[in-house]
Amino acid sequence: MDRRHGTEVRFDLASGRQVGADLPVPKEFKPWPAGGAQTGRTIEALALSPDGRHLYAGMEASLSQDGDERGRNLPRIQRYKGTPGGSCVPDRQYAYRAADGLCLTELVAVGENELLALERQYAAGVGNAVRVQRLSLGGAQDVTGERALHLVSDDNLNDVQITRLYLLAVRVWRTAPPPDERGAPSRGRGPYFARSKSMAL
Repeated sequence: MDRRHGTEVRFDLASGRQVGADLPVPKEFKPWPAGGAQTGRTIEALALSPDGRHLYAGMEASLSQDGDERGRNLPRIQRYKGTPGGSCVPDRQYAYRAADGLCLTELVAVGENELLALERQYAAGVGNAVRVQRLSLGGAQDVTGERALHLVSDDNLNDVQITRLYLLAVRVWRTAPPPDERGAPSRGRGPYFARSKSMAL
């Protein structure tokens, strides 16, 4: 990735020349302050589908706005669509849970909507940890524009209430959402939601 301009470029290995136009990188994939990528942990993995119609670009680790889930990274994968040897445009964006403490390092497309994800991590004095995980994107949710919402509910020092921390995926609209995307007011009942008192994106 060109870190100066936030683009992906492709080269012909025989001639060393660039092939086609630069691939646009989603704003959130760019390093801070332009985006939410951690320093040195931007796009790490690339995979082309067997039919050449889709290109997958995977982030090494979670975006800053996504956080993690109990020490498990939530890498995002951007899918591009195009024609073999032609130009590509951003299509859908996915996220998945990596193994404990591991980061995404490579992707291989093994079929339509099927990927193998290579995850690894090194810790001094401990050694290497490596895992291969199979990802199925069929029916997976497009997370483009989504962010994590942290919702806290405390027990108010009451034995019938519980302190809980909820991690929700929310879609932040810059303009009014379409009618079918408008969220209805929460009608949650009971002590769990009665003391919901703070939240943060």
